[in-house]
Amino acid sequence: MADQSVDFALVPVENSQGGSVLETYDLLLEYRALVVAEVALQVDHCLLALPGAKRDEIKRVLSHPQALAQCEAFIVREHLEPIPAYDTAGAAKQIQQEGRKDQAAIAGRRAAELYGLEILAERIQTVQENIRKVAPLRDIARRRGQSLAQMALAWVLRDPRMTSAVNGVSSVKQLDENLAALDRLDFSQGELAEIDRLTS
Repeated sequence: MADQSVDFALVPVENSQGGSVLETYDLLLEYRALVVAEVALQVDHCLLALPGAKRDEIKRVLSHPQALAQCEAFIVREHLEPIPAYDTAGAAKQIQQEGRKDQAAIAGRRAAELYGLEILAERIQTVQENIRKVAPLRDIARRRGQSLAQMALAWVLRDPRMTSAVNGVSSVKQLDENLAALDRLDFSQGELAEIDRLTS
């Protein structure tokens, strides 16, 4: 979003076990972006390794520090050495590229599919109800020339019509369709003036 190559992003803000993601809050202070809403997602971590690798061969596990913290009990029980990585998908990619059967990644099922890895264990997080709160963002630097729906995102925390656009969505495509539908909303002149003030 900083270089304006995209005008939409999804960032983590909190985890039920690891707490707030402070790096995200720092970035929100630094860059001009609107928080559209807050969405809660269930996160299930898996142990991913090269095809043919056996669980008792694994000595090291790579993942994002938050994921490592969320799976601490499993890591200790399995006597694994935790290795921090930039993110969970990146850890899975590193496992594939390095080709070592003595190491694994903690990531989601989708990462196993993307990088051709085998799932050795599922739902390995310490707290099974592992909830991640994420925030959809819109770039406010591009508001001039955008549709009314995009410009009106600043209203989200105060207008249930806007909140309904992001609650319960299951894909970026669905979110985009919902946001496009907001063009049909009728805002009063007062509301439009306040939206313009908030996004200036």
